[in-house]
Amino acid sequence: MLWDDHAIILRSHGDHHRIIEAIIARGGQRAEQLMREHVCYAGIILRRNYEKLLEAHDTMPTTKPTRRL
Repeated sequence: MLWDDHAIILRSHGDHHRIIEAIIARGGQRAEQLMREHVCYAGIILRRNYEKLLEAHDTMPTTKPTRRL
């Protein structure tokens, strides 16, 4: 799961609202700033979760095919 932390989901949802509010208020620079911050933070979270998946994969036991006689 990419967004396994409820606090991250809430922050992202809040980001979306602030971005829309800035657009409605015709605050182009503010909307751009908020969007850039949102994308940057999302990238950090995606990278962190990807690294967790890699670590979990590396610790999984491997199974070798059994040889039948």
